[in-house]
Amino acid sequence: MTDRLFVVCRAFRVNDSLPQESTSPSHWTWQRGGWLLVDCTTGHISLINLPDFDVLYSSASWYRDYAAYCGVSDDGKKVYAVVAQINRRKPILKKPIEGLNIADKQMNASPDSACPAPAWELPPA
Repeated sequence: MTDRLFVVCRAFRVNDSLPQESTSPSHWTWQRGGWLLVDCTTGHISLINLPDFDVLYSSASWYRDYAAYCGVSDDGKKVYAVVAQINRRKPILKKPIEGLNIADKQMNASPDSACPAPAWELPPA
């Protein structure tokens, strides 16, 4: 993002074994988490709250202090194109994307992004 700030996606290692499977080796899986903001000069780490960001179905693309991603509504029925700025509660852009249905994706065993990560384009000079 800048020479002093960067973002990193959290990941969690989760034991996915059932209690009755204690005799077999543990089955560990990795799960995505939210985003963290790291200040290199102070070492301060803080959680970034992105509106409508879903760790399973959103894939963010960063440009400076802006994140672009597909946001998912609370009920999981609507998908939005979202551009959010760090430390702002409301997104700068939030437009519905027609034709994407998260409910169908939730039936899959391995969820993935609702849409591909957006690509940033600078206006011609």
